[in-house]
Amino acid sequence: MDAKSGRSVDHILNSRGCKAKLCAYETLYLGSPNTSVEGHSHRQTRHNIGLALGRIVAERVQADPLLMPPIVSSMPKTGGPYADGLFDSLAEQGVLAERSDVVATQFLERTLLGRPKARQSRIAQKYLVSESAVAKRTIIVVDEALIRGDTSQAVTTMLLAAGAEAVHWAIGSPPIVAPHYYGMGIDTLDELAFWQALKRLPPELRAQSLRFHRMDPPALKIIESNIATAIQAATITYLPFRALVPILANRLEGIDLSPFTLEMPTPAGRQRADRNLKALLAALPVNPRLRSAS
Repeated sequence: MDAKSGRSVDHILNSRGCKAKLCAYETLYLGSPNTSVEGHSHRQTRHNIGLALGRIVAERVQADPLLMPPIVSSMPKTGGPYADGLFDSLAEQGVLAERSDVVATQFLERTLLGRPKARQSRIAQKYLVSESAVAKRTIIVVDEALIRGDTSQAVTTMLLAAGAEAVHWAIGSPPIVAPHYYGMGIDTLDELAFWQALKRLPPELRAQSLRFHRMDPPALKIIESNIATAIQAATITYLPFRALVPILANRLEGIDLSPFTLEMPTPAGRQRADRNLKALLAALPVNPRLRSAS
């Protein structure tokens, strides 16, 4: 829409040498699972991601065996194909688990947008858990992304209050490191759970995490641990970027992966991201431990 005239204006997306790309959120979250783009089903893509994620979760479950099989639950409306894939993956590797959705919604309104206090109030009203199903059980909650962490923190709190022994999160995407300037209502880096976790790292560990999608597995585990602590979860398992690439292999050039790479697809987006990154890094404490101690 033209801001001055109020009229719609059509632009050719591949003009000026910029190739049109499909937003990663469309593939992983916004698009209906029943949608196919150029022959690629969103549902199948998300199921395949769940399979890959399940192989990582299986290693962690086997390393710390449980008295009772964990419950694999999806977040409502969006996490189903991911949870199904993860559950199938656990079964393939001989890990006993139960597939049951123990988190439900009371209304359909999305809670991603809005001011923090209003959003948190809607989150608290939106979700409810099955107390009888989760009592004394370990829950693996599967979702497509962890953006700010306020929804996952609220759901974790509800599950623990209902008697769950522990809550683990399995996330079907790499850490989201970039605000999305193209319609997702995320304005600044500082809103994202990744950056809140990075702030708590010693300076010597930050450099590795600032490699974003190229960070080494030990650095990713530290980020996971920091975010898990922040939302009171036992663990968080992200899908590493290196595991996402083979799933999208033959269409990587057609998908905007900037949420995970900070490599924006337009010159204006790159300039804005650079400004935000410089401002945030300049504000980081030299030694976070000294600041917390004071």
